[in-house]
Parts: sequence; C-alpha cells; structure tokens
Amino acid sequence: MKQLEASSVNTPQPSFISAPGGDSRRAEQRPRPGVPTMGVGSGARERGRRTVLVTTHHMEEADVLGDRIAIMASGRVVCSGSTLFLKNKFGDGYTLTIMVSEDSSIKDIQTEVMKHLPEAALRSSQGGEVTFKLPPMTASFAPLLDSLTEQKEKMGIRHLGLSLTSMEQVFLRVGDFAEGADKESSQGLNGTLYDKININDDANNGFLGNHQQGANGYSSQRFLFNSQAEVDMRLTGWALLKQRIRAFFAKRMIYSKRKWVLLLTQGLLPVLITIMCLLVDASFNEETFQEPPRVLNLSMFTQSKSFVHAGQGREDLAASYQSLFYDPYEVEYADNLTDRLLAEADKDIFQYRENNICSADFEAGLFGLTTNMKTMYQSVPYHAPGVSTTMVTNALLSFATNSSNHSITTVNRPLPPNRTWKVGRTSTSGSAFVYAMVMPLALAFLSASFLVFPLEERETKAKQVQVMTGAPLWALWTTTFLWDLLTYTVSALAVFIFFMIMDSKDYFTVAQAPGALFLLLLLYGWGSIPWLMSSASPSKRQPPVSPFWLSSTSSQARSSRLPSGRWISPTSPTIIVSDVLHWVTSLIPAYPASMAFMHLVDTSTYNTQCDQFNET
Repeated sequence: MKQLEASSVNTPQPSFISAPGGDSRRAEQRPRPGVPTMGVGSGARERGRRTVLVTTHHMEEADVLGDRIAIMASGRVVCSGSTLFLKNKFGDGYTLTIMVSEDSSIKDIQTEVMKHLPEAALRSSQGGEVTFKLPPMTASFAPLLDSLTEQKEKMGIRHLGLSLTSMEQVFLRVGDFAEGADKESSQGLNGTLYDKININDDANNGFLGNHQQGANGYSSQRFLFNSQAEVDMRLTGWALLKQRIRAFFAKRMIYSKRKWVLLLTQGLLPVLITIMCLLVDASFNEETFQEPPRVLNLSMFTQSKSFVHAGQGREDLAASYQSLFYDPYEVEYADNLTDRLLAEADKDIFQYRENNICSADFEAGLFGLTTNMKTMYQSVPYHAPGVSTTMVTNALLSFATNSSNHSITTVNRPLPPNRTWKVGRTSTSGSAFVYAMVMPLALAFLSASFLVFPLEERETKAKQVQVMTGAPLWALWTTTFLWDLLTYTVSALAVFIFFMIMDSKDYFTVAQAPGALFLLLLLYGWGSIPWLMSSASPSKRQPPVSPFWLSSTSSQARSSRLPSGRWISPTSPTIIVSDVLHWVTSLIPAYPASMAFMHLVDTSTYNTQCDQFNET
C-alpha cells in the first residue's frame, strides 16, 4: 500500500476506498472549502488532480472502475497497469467459443478457423462447446465470423461468440506465477520473486511467452519494484518533463506514420493549388485587358436634353438633326441657342452639366450658298465632343441622301499601352489579385489538416488520460505546435521551391522578394496553427469542426473582405466601416495572408518599373 501511495505522484490529496468483505465501502477524504461537491464539472476538475484508490477482490469491478490496476500477491504489488495492458500481457488473448450440435464436424470447423487464422489453436472440445485460442490478428476476425455465420446450418453451429481475457483470469494467472516463484525462492534459488519478475519483450504473440523462463510480470509504468530505494529512483522534475516531451514527439511521429494519407495530402494539395496559381498568372497578360473600343453615340448616356437652331432655309437640315434623337434623349428647337443654354444653366447647373450633352446650330452662309454648322457640347463627359460631331455628320448624311437608312458610325479605339502608361499606373495589378485570391486557399488547406489530431485527442479522451498522468498541458500543446510547425515548414518549403521555379514574371525572384515570400509563408503557419488548435475547444457541447469547413470559412471571409475593403476604404463616410472590417477579419489568418501577397506583388512591380527603361 505504501508503494502505491508513493506512486501517486500526482495526488496531493488521495482518497482511499476499501472493501473488506466486498459488500461495503469506506471513503476517507477531506472536502476542501470552496470546491463544488456536486455536478459533472466538479468531477471533471478533480479527475486531473485527485486519485481514488479502491481495494477489491472483485475483478469485474476493478475492470470497470479502474483506470490503472495493481495486483498484489504474497503481500506485495507484483504488477500494475491499465486493463488493456494487463489483459494483453497476462491473458490468453482472444477466445472463440462455438456451441455446436451433436452431428456437427469439429474438424470442418477447425479447418475453417485455421483458413482465416493459421496460428489459431483448438483449446477444448467437450459438452457441445468448442473453444479456440486466437492470435491478436484482429483484422481477420470479421471475415472469420462472417464465414462461420454463413455456414452455421452446414457445420451445425448453434451459437458463437468472441471474448477477450477477463481480469479474473489475469488475476489467477498472476497468482499462479507468484506462487511458483515463491516455491523456487524457498528452494534456495538466488534472488526473490520480484528480482525474477521482469519485462518480457515477446513481440511475436503480444502476451505471455515461455513459462519455463521464470515468472514474468509486467508494468505499464516501470519495472516492478520491491524496495523504497527503487521508488526513489523514479524520474522527477526536469528529467521527467524531458521524458514526457520525448514521448509526445514520439506519439506524433507514430500518428503521422499511421496517417500518411493525411500527411501526403497536406503536402500535395497546397503545391497543386500553387502550381495552378502560377500557371494562371503566367497566362494572364494585362496588356490585353485594356479599355474596349467605344461606339460614340447617345447610348453612352442614360439621358440627355439637346437644342437645335436653324437659320433661314436650313429648317430641313435641322429636322434631319432632330430625327436622330429618340426617347429618353430629348431635343427642342430654340430661337436663340446661346440664350437657351444659359437659361438651362441658371435653372439647374448640375443637371445642365450632366444632361445637356450636345446641341447644334445651322445658319446660312455667304449669299445663302453655304451652310455654317456649329456644335456645342459639354466639357465634363469625356466622349461628348465625338458624340456631338457624330450627330452632326449623320444629320448631313440623312439630309443629303434624303433617307434614314444610311448612317456613320464613329468608334474610339484606345492606343496600346506603352512604358509611360505602365509606369504611371497606380492601380493594383491583375496578378496581385490572382495571388491574393488563390494562395490563401492553398495555405488554408495546408494548415486546416492540423486540426484533425486535436479533435481525435478530444474525442478519444487521450488528452484527458495524459493530463491524469500529471503531464502539463503547456507541454502537450507546445509539442503539438512544434510538430505541426515542422511539418508545415516542409510543405511551405515545397511551395516556396515551386515559386522560385515557375515565377515567369519575376514577382518573387528579384531582389529581396524570395526572403519576403518565405517569411510570409512561415508567419502564416505561426499564426494559423494556434488559431486552428483553439478551434478544437474542450467543450463537449461544441460539435467537431472539420478542416474543410474551416478553410472554406476563412477563404470566404477573405474573399468578401478583400474587394469591399479595397473599394470603401478611400471614402470618408465609410472609413469607420472599412477599419472595423479590417481589424475584425485580421483575426482570420487568411485575410492578412491575402493582403500580404497583394502588397508583395505590387511592391515588386513598383520596384522594377525603372528596369523597363535603358540606363540612358
């Protein structure tokens, strides 16, 4: 009992419950002031800081209640560990029990069992009950049971069942070992029972090996001890912490090895999205995305109000001009064009500047042989001069041909962009938007895979078991973060290599751009991994959050914030809304990464503008 008390290193206030006759319980514990004694929350809090020691000879009870079980023989503790550990080491493994009819063939049943499990052995066959000892090859159990179930009538099988060694069998077997070791010790053999008990590394069968080598005991914590001096040799302090940290890293290595598909997806998916982004940017030519040609006519404006004046003998020409207008484009005849336009301006200057696009004045020339045409247009609309000229020339064509079936179409085609246009451009490039929209999605898929391990730890209660052993939470989360950061760095390095190879426009390969890109990738991992770990909340009421949902949510938040923030931030009435959106979405790592890629491309473009000109 003293040895068990000494082993409870994480129990500042242990509780002892004994069962002298198996029919009663006596609890010896002192309640602490200020600590709740009812509710699930109080039990959860005490579980990590208090150990309840139960003594009983009912092995079924110990199997159900005990997290760890210690078995005593001859007044001493001979083995301890979890129920699963003790059953695997001291038990007979799995037992297949088959109830058969009188006319059944045991040989056929044995052949079928050996077909699926060649290492299985027939243990007994009597009284209509056949038992087989099965090796721990659990993957073959389901096919075996399915096959026996399908042939029940043919083989005369009435019932079959599969069971694992009970704790009662483990207890009896350990007692037999202890009794045999005591006999050997009483005959004068060197050493004691507890010197002969040691760990048996039988990797072939997973449970007890050769019995003739002596009594072999097992412990899930340490070698079995028989003196207080050995108890004092237990690791404590910094040595214990280092051992736990090494165990946490070893656990993550084993987990990554088993989840190799997740590890492979984590590395390949971001790389594939990065390659797609680089290929899209390589095929994106901004010079081809210039302003389209514009047809200069009244349809460029939502509405307009024009005026026309005709001198003596020029009324038909004015009528041809008026025939070119249609709803909602109005035209009126004015006796004095200048006075009428000034009156419209005095009435409403803003409407005048926006709606009075063009007007025309047709006067007779010298001796009435020529016609003087005058066009008036607003200076605010960019294309008003071209539209005004088009309207007058179409009026002349209609008057000359005396038909409205002919027309003149004027098209304004912009000049191709030159170096000056490229240097003077201040807007964000299209490539910057491509990287800002696609790359955070690749990084989101990369970091979202790190949420699987904390969720599985929570659902399987593995973290709770680790905390119960005394492992500090900060060590658990720190090792998890460092391992995730290490695997993230490997994947980020692969993404970085493809940037260096496939960057056709030299956005990320000039000057200090490679260092800035690699720092950006590392900082995203530094910020996104803790953010995802915090999503694996220990609250049982919170449903598990899938990595795909997290990546999709962060990408949607980034996508919605990016255009809105870019367009509303320069305007003073909405500057507060822009700032609020900026700071709120900055908590999601995808948005800072998106803006960082945009600024990195824009900065690289700006720094290389002078390279477009010769040194002279």
